[in-house]
Amino acid sequence: MKKKLTRDKVISLANGKQLVGVYWEGTDGSEILFECSPEKADKIIEIFNGGAKERKEILGNITVDSGQVIIVDPCYLDDNWVESKEGKGQYGGGTYEECCKLSDSEKMGGELIISPPEGYGVVSETRLGDGVYPVEAILKHDRIAELRIRFL
Repeated sequence: MKKKLTRDKVISLANGKQLVGVYWEGTDGSEILFECSPEKADKIIEIFNGGAKERKEILGNITVDSGQVIIVDPCYLDDNWVESKEGKGQYGGGTYEECCKLSDSEKMGGELIISPPEGYGVVSETRLGDGVYPVEAILKHDRIAELRIRFL
């Protein structure tokens, strides 16, 4: 059985700040592993014990007019944007036409090289086509762990 961490109530003060002891659950607490603030102890215990609480938050919406979306690090967009002969935007090796081919494929999306050799992006069809879709962040430990876009 995996050991779990626990903490006690405030055991000391350092520079006017409260400290708690963190120790293995099921022991008498006499062998403290470390001392820290109650807030830090709670976060460490939650992470170690695998009880990460998640929360969801809507970051905003994306507007789709081509029936597809692309996810890419924006640092690759500014320096690699060029106009193609047709007037549509082109990013490095990843063109609008390449996005369409990948979205229309059996996988309904795929990986693009936006800025060779390491600037990758991912394109996906939206299934229902055009519209406005909310982008939801799944947060764990107050950090974004996942992004979720529901097309259906």
